[in-house]
Amino acid sequence: MKYLYLFLISYFFVFTDFSYAQSPPACEHWPKTMALMSLKNAGITDPSHVNEVATKVALLAYQALPNGIFKEIYDITYFSNDGKHVFEVITSSESSYEECSMSDVTTFLISKRLE
Repeated sequence: MKYLYLFLISYFFVFTDFSYAQSPPACEHWPKTMALMSLKNAGITDPSHVNEVATKVALLAYQALPNGIFKEIYDITYFSNDGKHVFEVITSSESSYEECSMSDVTTFLISKRLE
């Protein structure tokens, strides 16, 4: 009988834990590219002046939505080729495991960071 309890408890922790803990798809390239295009369209910077290798992308938050869609919030920091200008944005977009561009990317430019 104690083995049955042990089996049921381990079954509960293993299978229920994985069913609720979904990680979002790795779709940072979509908001990173679209945010840079938003900066270009707003006349803030030209993509040829941005150092793509130095760009930092951090997933701030995500939420699993129905039908396998995720709402993702990214903090993206772009650096200019000369290293003098830094452009930081927050993006919001939806993605899935099949498609990173499930919605448009909403871009917010951070003008000043208060520490």
